[in-house]
Amino acid sequence: MTVRTGPRSEPSALLELAGPYGAVGRPRRINTYGWMPNDCFLYTAPTGNPSAVAGPFRPDARTAQGTGRAYGDPERARLLAVAEALERYAGLVVDERRLVVATAAELGNAALDLDLVPRCSPRELSRPGCPIHDVDKTRPIRWTAATNLHTGETLLVPAVMVFLTFPELDAENFWIPISTGCAVHRSFEAAAVNALCELVERDAIALTWLLRRPLPPADAGRLTASARSIIGWCADRGIASFLYDATTDVGVPVVLCLQTAENAPRASRLVGAACGFDVTALAEHALLETMGLRAGIENRATLPRRYADHRSVHDQAAVMAARSRREAFAFLSAPAPPCPPAAEDPGSDRGRLEYLLRRLAELGMTVLAADLTTRELRDSGHVAVRVIVPELQPMSVRPLVQYRRHRRLRTAPAGLGLRALPERRLNPYPQPMA
Repeated sequence: MTVRTGPRSEPSALLELAGPYGAVGRPRRINTYGWMPNDCFLYTAPTGNPSAVAGPFRPDARTAQGTGRAYGDPERARLLAVAEALERYAGLVVDERRLVVATAAELGNAALDLDLVPRCSPRELSRPGCPIHDVDKTRPIRWTAATNLHTGETLLVPAVMVFLTFPELDAENFWIPISTGCAVHRSFEAAAVNALCELVERDAIALTWLLRRPLPPADAGRLTASARSIIGWCADRGIASFLYDATTDVGVPVVLCLQTAENAPRASRLVGAACGFDVTALAEHALLETMGLRAGIENRATLPRRYADHRSVHDQAAVMAARSRREAFAFLSAPAPPCPPAAEDPGSDRGRLEYLLRRLAELGMTVLAADLTTRELRDSGHVAVRVIVPELQPMSVRPLVQYRRHRRLRTAPAGLGLRALPERRLNPYPQPMA
């Protein structure tokens, strides 16, 4: 979960986009069946089928949900659910007129170098059931425009990395569309910061899991009263909460939460995370994300038996939550090197964006932004953006697609006080985050 910057409340214009005739459906409260305190609010809002209005209509078009979580503030949870649903909605609406169909070889320097894109290793690609193939620069794919935030130049990027619709061409099937890096806010700066923090969070999670990175405890002195209340409520019910500092070389604070319940065979180990400049809010948000998984996992009737059968974003989390997998999490509490220093909050969205761009440039990373703002969002005074940093490690919810060939897995360990690992020694277990 990215900790959203900005004021606690936003104009009702965003909530007015939710409803029977709105861009997304009305938010509704999720029944957590007693697995969360009464003061924890969990809401969801659906996107519906955007092709019904964007055309052409496709009954099998991809749809999505937005989720909002808050402690003691139901209106905040409703707002976050609608905002996340609108992020998904904006990513599902594709203006075909904006797309260019060409090969990477034809576009040359006008397009993103596909060698920078995270890729699966030959070993991954050869496994039965692997749903993607390697990049082929000689085959045509769809491209859309993005802006290089370091230089201001326009660059074409693969549409499959921008939009959330399924790949339309077989050659695009080198990437599984995911919402990480999409954000909606009242200004471009705020949206870009939220999107970048989400990318940094998922990079931290992927590195932690694949490298089996031990993590030091998070600073308990920064826990809010709400976070302490949540931890106490869980402890009274046999659920232990462990908070770790997962900050990477990017320097934006990341907190990872592991909850253990030894008497719960289905939901014995759950993981959540949060990233942002507001350090005091991170533990609370990571706890809420972790706890939000419990009811769904406890109430699941079946689990996929093969990695090739994983489809839902929650499949991996449910499989790894089982008590029989608890040893897979032991590395988190092993002796850990100190984390890279965390940046101080610059205090404004412009300052936060400037820090992120400066730090990512120091790490040799590209930052690209594509405008996803729909007419409804523009009329309400909001912007939608997709940010891509190809050099960061993606967090994939598909066990057979972990992008183990990506350069980040070889270059990041030194900055984290770790040794780089050969592929055969990377964590074989599915990523437990949803």
